[in-house]
Amino acid sequence: MEDRRLLLAWLALIALTFGMAFVGRVAVTGVSLSPFWLVALALVGLFKARLILREYLDLRRAPDWSAGFMFSLVLLSAITYGLALAT
Repeated sequence: MEDRRLLLAWLALIALTFGMAFVGRVAVTGVSLSPFWLVALALVGLFKARLILREYLDLRRAPDWSAGFMFSLVLLSAITYGLALAT
């Protein structure tokens, strides 16, 4: 059962990575990303981080640690997003 859960998490991470690469490719073409796409990329990145923390580091069994990691990741993402908007 655990192997199946890890496989599904891995497949989700692959799909989300391809989605992020497709959206992020806009920057390669010389077009800057709008604030909407920056938020979308940040949210997908946070979701990927949550999957890795909960499934591969097994933090679903330690909800306090999981919440602490997610708080710091959300804070870092918010700071990064604020700096991206300021430029």
